[in-house]
Amino acid sequence: MLTIRDDEKTEKRALVAKLKESREVEHAREYLSEEYKKYREERWANRWGAYRECDVDPEGNPTFDPDVVDFEALVVAIPTIGVWCRELKEIPHYREKVEEGINKVIYVSLEKKKILEELVDESKKMVNGVKKITDEKLEKLVDEGVAKE
Repeated sequence: MLTIRDDEKTEKRALVAKLKESREVEHAREYLSEEYKKYREERWANRWGAYRECDVDPEGNPTFDPDVVDFEALVVAIPTIGVWCRELKEIPHYREKVEEGINKVIYVSLEKKKILEELVDESKKMVNGVKKITDEKLEKLVDEGVAKE
């Protein structure tokens, strides 16, 4: 009788886990690829401007710049195949719940980008303010030094 050692079992479990993870990553990439097509179409039709972070298509789905989305969070929001199949049978409206979770990840990513941009703008304003004050003080010192001579 053939026996499988614990090492081999562990290796096989690790391989299966890696395959499952790669499927989740692949689903996330496919999702972003589809969203990129929508985004590109919106830009091509001039329905997208620099002032917009997100647009909504006629079905109510967000259209956004895929580069903004936190990829790791998206991978976590997409369920594994086993979970997907099991929950579709057990939970009514599971598909809508998953889509809602994905949309939340998208909106949080957009908010995070917006907050970071605001922080960068505030930091630039502070730096410019400090530079202005420093320049004024230097001018005063130079004027005082020239007046003394």
